[in-house]
Amino acid sequence: NDKKKIIKIGSPKLDIIKYFDQKNIGSKKSIGIIGRFPNINSITGKMTIRGLSNIGNLDRVIIQCKDFVTNHNVIKEILKKTDYNVSIRAHPLEQIKQTESYVKDELKEYSDRVEVDKCLVFAEWANKQNYIIAPTTTAFIETYKMKIPLIIIDYISGTFPYLKKFKMSRIWQENSFCPKSLDDLLKIIESKKKLNFKNKEVEKF
Repeated sequence: NDKKKIIKIGSPKLDIIKYFDQKNIGSKKSIGIIGRFPNINSITGKMTIRGLSNIGNLDRVIIQCKDFVTNHNVIKEILKKTDYNVSIRAHPLEQIKQTESYVKDELKEYSDRVEVDKCLVFAEWANKQNYIIAPTTTAFIETYKMKIPLIIIDYISGTFPYLKKFKMSRIWQENSFCPKSLDDLLKIIESKKKLNFKNKEVEKF
């Protein structure tokens, strides 16, 4: 009986997408980089060791460390070998201050080409990117609906098999670019490859 009281209204995040002009995607040469490191860069400021007392967090921390290193290497390669700017968007449960500190210290030679995004609306930020690069992410849904090519770094990080076990993340992996090396990733960007955004399984999802 209680189920009858629940009204399904969809996702407000997806409703917002229709307010953005698809023609403006990538109007400036920019690559969006999504972080997903809440266990190693917590918004609460807690040190990583605080979460490791819960043994279930160990795999998450290891995966996030691998993904962070890959993201860093990807950013450096894009800045060194292409003329794209980079826009970094931290996960909602990450500290933006620490992300800014990382950029200031580790990417200072490219300070005029790197920004840390603080926009509250994901779609507004995504609409300015030519490509978005991330570990497997729920943001796949928005990028798919907005027809922005998503490049997933799972192969490069060595996390692909772990994430493929889950049906939802497998669907995302299969409908994104999944380069097996940094060179392959750069080739996708430089050749301006696009994705096919017609998939019944995704549309149903």
